[in-house]
Amino acid sequence: MVIAILLVVGYFVIAFFLDKKEEVSRVKDQGGIRTKYSLIINYFIGVNNKAKIIKESSTSITVMTETDNVIQLYTLAHGFSDFTVFWEFRNSIFGTHNLHWSFPENTDQSKAILQINEEIESYILFLAKQHL
Repeated sequence: MVIAILLVVGYFVIAFFLDKKEEVSRVKDQGGIRTKYSLIINYFIGVNNKAKIIKESSTSITVMTETDNVIQLYTLAHGFSDFTVFWEFRNSIFGTHNLHWSFPENTDQSKAILQINEEIESYILFLAKQHL
């Protein structure tokens, strides 16, 4: 019985790693994370002229923007059939806040940017109203 359970668990672990390897290969074949999601990444970089890429892997990238009192981190992570954008907002007055969005892999990046931007703006207005 224990051997059967170990075999089933082993099968799922191996299947996961094979799928992950295929995912990484697919992103690489499409030019890598920077090319595949260039529109979104360039948008994040364009938010602030001091923005910089602080972390990058084969399936994710993090862009940081920093002003006097605000740090924003945008992380784009490619999943098996989708991509997720994580936003972290750090401010000495408002504290730290996080939002995230998941989109199907073939989503129009312009539409994703529009949704992300609208929701961030709404959230920041909500924070400002709470603290003023």
